[in-house]
Amino acid sequence: AAPDFGKYMDRNNGMVILFSLYARQPGGKMPADRVLAISVSRLARQFGASRALVRDLLGEAEKDGLVRREGTGGVVLLPPLVDMVESIIACIFLLYRRWGQQVLEEIADSSA
Repeated sequence: AAPDFGKYMDRNNGMVILFSLYARQPGGKMPADRVLAISVSRLARQFGASRALVRDLLGEAEKDGLVRREGTGGVVLLPPLVDMVESIIACIFLLYRRWGQQVLEEIADSSA
């Protein structure tokens, strides 16, 4: 669904930190160049990570074109990050749907 996201999934807290930034979008997609106020210290505390890990993660995400850091304490989510997160969420819902279908089929088979 999002092969470029793999290296963030392999990092401690990488995926959840990036998902938490995505979740801060008010009511769906944010307008382009909307700056989210973030606190590296708060993210580190929230996810039990070091500030250095969060800073490194944001730096790598910026280098990969997923975010753009603005001044101190601001970040802009770029379209590739939004697209990756939404692709992963869509895949999760498809898996849940398939698992639900399997459960219903097993229930139907066991009552027949």
